[in-house]
Amino acid sequence: MIASYFFLWIVTGDMDTLNTSVLALIGISAGTALGSAFVDAAKPVPSGSSGNQPIVDVTRPHLEVLAELKRLRADTQKELEALQKARTLISSSDKQVLDDNEQQQNEVRERLANYRWQSAYFAWPTWKGVMYDLLAENNLISFHRFQIFVWTLILGIMFVANVYNEPAMPEFSATLLGLLGISAGTYVGFKLPETKAQ
Repeated sequence: MIASYFFLWIVTGDMDTLNTSVLALIGISAGTALGSAFVDAAKPVPSGSSGNQPIVDVTRPHLEVLAELKRLRADTQKELEALQKARTLISSSDKQVLDDNEQQQNEVRERLANYRWQSAYFAWPTWKGVMYDLLAENNLISFHRFQIFVWTLILGIMFVANVYNEPAMPEFSATLLGLLGISAGTYVGFKLPETKAQ
């Protein structure tokens, strides 16, 4: 949309090319972003959890990041094996120590799963990582994210094609804008159960 505005400004010299359809699209886009931000802000953050953010410096080349993650996975696997070995030496009557050992093992397993996931992610081609970032929610491809992505792509292509064929901002029908609004509302609405579930 911004590129189209600049294109029309350069070609026609007119700075007043926005119309009601474009303003409606901007409003729907802004409303979707704000609604999504409010829903995400309402999500509780589990205590002692930092999500799956990698602890390695991801600004380095991918091969170096993968090597570091491989080393962390190996160290974490050894830590888990040590805890499992220590468990065999704990008396079955010492319930508290057994529970502590089990909790430590679960934390290490979670860390290990995290490193495996991050290793797989950084091994992907760039395009796959970008698509995953766009379409995934809580490490799963989400239908409502996919839906809003497809609608954005379709309208973006229509927008660029219309501006290219006729140097003016396109006029979208009320039906199409309503459909986009419903799609955006569905996207935000489907995020609410995720917030309550956490």
